[in-house]
Formats: sequence, C-alpha cells, structure tokens
Amino acid sequence: DFHTLTTLAYFDLPLTYDGTIDTNDPGYITFTSDKATEIFNKAHAAGAKVNVTVSLMQNNVILAFLDNPQAQERATTNIIHEVKSKGIDGVSIDVEYAGNPGVDYQNKFSHFVEKFSNRLHQEVPNSQVTVAVYAGSARGQQLYDLGRLAKAADAIFMMAYDFATKSADKAEPTAPLYGHKEGKYAYDVSTAVEDFLQVMPAEK
Repeated sequence: DFHTLTTLAYFDLPLTYDGTIDTNDPGYITFTSDKATEIFNKAHAAGAKVNVTVSLMQNNVILAFLDNPQAQERATTNIIHEVKSKGIDGVSIDVEYAGNPGVDYQNKFSHFVEKFSNRLHQEVPNSQVTVAVYAGSARGQQLYDLGRLAKAADAIFMMAYDFATKSADKAEPTAPLYGHKEGKYAYDVSTAVEDFLQVMPAEK
C-alpha cells in the first residue's frame, strides 16, 4: 500500500572501490528490470517519492573509495545517470563502516556527500538525498558527522535496529523503543532520536 509511504528506497546498487556500479549484482539487475519500473510507477502514482540506495559495505573498500576523488566523481556520474534513466526522485547513500575510521575519513565522507548532493540537486531538480547512518552515530566516533551531513543532505535515515547483535553478551531486543533509561537495555530507539536531535534539526 504505497499510500502509507512518503518514500520508497530501493535497495540496492552496490558501488565498487573505483566508483563503478556492480552491474552483475542482483540488486542492479532487478533495478533495471520492467518489474522495478512497474513498482516505481505505482509508488509515484500514490504520491510517494522513489529513491535508489547506493551502498558500500566493506571497510577496506570504503577507505579506498574515500581516498580516491576520481572514484567519487565516477560514482556521482554513474548514480545520477541511473536516477535520470529510471525517472526516480533521488538517492539514499548507505556507506556502512564498522568502527571508527578517524576524523580524516569522517571529513572525506562528509565532503563526498556535500559534492554529491550539490550535483544531484543541480542536475535533477527537486531531487532528494538521504544518508543512512547507524543509530549510535550521535554517541560515538564513527564515519558520520551528523551535523555536517544533515546540512548537506535532505534527510538523515537512522538505521534503528541491530542494537543487540549475535555478538551481544546477553539477549536483548534488536530494536527496543524504550528501556535504556530504566536500565533494561544498553540503548534504545527513543534515546537515539533524542541524541540525534542534539546535533541535527528535527525536520531532517
């Protein structure tokens, strides 16, 4: 029921270290299919925006990509081409670095998002850029400078799950809404939202 959605974020088009899109990935193959076009058209007919998620998931690949301005330019060109060719509304950037890469890479990622967002908005009027970030981003040194990313992007996409993973010391809900302040859980969604609002505006 697309009337319940504001945005459909298709997942996903994987990027490689040099900024090309992995066209052999099932995500890309489905994205370019008639089936995807039909779904996107249904979403648009119901008034929902359609974004495509582009992803980088491996630490070494992420660092290589952020160290290479040419790869970032290539990725930007390739992604915007896909947005235009499918007639969709924007992009969700999903770069998931595990751990703390340091301030230098945090700055490089923010710079990439800034340049990408500016170019997409110029080439695709009324387009939307969102950035997916870990729910703990406001509490720890990670890849994401939330304040800077929120200024560059149209919205921040909090990945509010995996609070407890298979490596956790004890079994807990994967996405508890509440319980942290009562000492039940290490963290929860509502507290994460409060933490985000300390560093970025609520409208984003």
